[in-house]
Amino acid sequence: MPAEWEWHHSIGIAALGPMVVAIGHGSPVGGAYRVLAYRSLDAGATWSIMQGPWRGPGSAGGVAVSAGRFVVTGGRFTEGSRLVAAAWSSADGAAWEPEELPTLDYEADEFAPHPCDDSWLEAPSVAGDRLVAPLRIGNDLRLGALERNGTGAWRPLGCTSTWAVRSADGMCAVHDDGSVLLARSGWNAGRALEVGTDGWVVPVVRAGTLHPPLLWDPFLDPTGAGESIARTPVLDVVDAAVWNITWWRTRYLLDGSGTFVEAEWDPPESEGLLQAGATGPGGARVLLGQEWVFEDEDCNSTNNVTGWFRPAPCAPWQPVGGFSTSRNEGVSDVARIGDLWVAAGRSAATATSETRDRAAVWTSVDGVRWAPANGPFEAPEDGWGSAEGVGRLPGGDPLVVGFEVSAAEDLPVAWRLVEGTWRRLALGTFGDAAGVLSSCIDDGGATLVQGHLAGRGVLLRTEDGILFSATVLGGRGDRFGPVRAVPGGFAAAGLHESDGRRGAVLWLSPDARAWHPVHLPSQRILEGVDVRVDGDHLLVSAGSFTALQVWRLKNPAALLATL
Repeated sequence: MPAEWEWHHSIGIAALGPMVVAIGHGSPVGGAYRVLAYRSLDAGATWSIMQGPWRGPGSAGGVAVSAGRFVVTGGRFTEGSRLVAAAWSSADGAAWEPEELPTLDYEADEFAPHPCDDSWLEAPSVAGDRLVAPLRIGNDLRLGALERNGTGAWRPLGCTSTWAVRSADGMCAVHDDGSVLLARSGWNAGRALEVGTDGWVVPVVRAGTLHPPLLWDPFLDPTGAGESIARTPVLDVVDAAVWNITWWRTRYLLDGSGTFVEAEWDPPESEGLLQAGATGPGGARVLLGQEWVFEDEDCNSTNNVTGWFRPAPCAPWQPVGGFSTSRNEGVSDVARIGDLWVAAGRSAATATSETRDRAAVWTSVDGVRWAPANGPFEAPEDGWGSAEGVGRLPGGDPLVVGFEVSAAEDLPVAWRLVEGTWRRLALGTFGDAAGVLSSCIDDGGATLVQGHLAGRGVLLRTEDGILFSATVLGGRGDRFGPVRAVPGGFAAAGLHESDGRRGAVLWLSPDARAWHPVHLPSQRILEGVDVRVDGDHLLVSAGSFTALQVWRLKNPAALLATL
């Protein structure tokens, strides 16, 4: 593997006599995936690395041998960061040639990617000289397939009917009689369909019971009421390529007996909409969310930011204003910084895939009247971006952090407000590693910025907003939710694997540098989501695809003092 690259995972292996080719994903440290090929000429006894079939960012679905050639299926990223279905072949596993796939027309063909959609080929299956690979399109609820004959020519084979499961995977098998089996699974259910030689698709088997995932969001406002929002996806389907996903949300609060119970929405108008909340001086509170606004019978819509404010705990709620009703916008975080409320998110001209998100920041003095901030928030050409977290720098300046995507690479970005003007932090402030920044916390005389750089979770510490020093969070494979300041130190819910045990943990640190996992005593395999202070306890939310739990840790300050 090239120097200073890292290996991610194996994809597939295929043999042609004593020659063996193994395909996997690697990348420059923290960079986008590249397809790597390893070759053995002695039936696997020794190996050498070959240049992958595609030199730029890409993804492999699988590898097979057909008509005397190795064939790799997958996708390549364009300069506009779109994944486009692709295939490559090689006679010797060293020199690779791109295959010519059929041109599918979105307007004319039954199953084809929109010009702005991602598309890719999954792992292929072979019978004789015939190879078939499932074709997936990012925003289409069907699964298609392409066929390659013995001369290397590809053609569309057909597609399944609509299945209202988001991101269902796809597999295939070619029968000796010429028929093809397509299998899909997702949301605790699966189904298999047969594509006959005449192109007709016939259901073969259905398995499991469709069960959309049940997920915890991070605590809405950890320093305020501390409600937790559980959500499950709901698909509104017009047809295979026209659908919308919304989330059914339920609000939970801790009652007087120490039990997490379902609670009414406060205010009632916020039901199912809330995304972010913050508490200010005197108990003033801002709640922000987003809602789909359907504009016509064709389901053209925009995602609008909405919200409420109250100046004190017992005061009535007031609806907020100033957010766009014509653009497609979403909010990620909100905080009170000095005498200013600051919200971070993203904004695009429309909700369609033709327009790209850019980072967006809004501010308010009174919590009711909001205005979009002017600043250097534009996304790179052919890329997109988002503002994810809000914090305060030493000295009091507001800080907003996020990311941009350019040529399939994630790039960390941040902005600070200096004397009324938003300025982007200088390129290279966070080093040259790819990644994203997600949140900020105040550590007295320093600011901690949490993110994911060079493939690892990190905390970036700064005392002046100019120089940042990084602390790596945990080991490879460990996961950290939002880091929170707690009595005696810092805490984060997450995931840890050691000694063959993998499960939810509470990460604790007295100084935000050295971290120690405390396993949640659950019988289920969970992942920690978030943590917040509740008196002299910590509440830790954790969940899996189908189960949600909340655990309480007594007297964390005493435990932190021993670390």
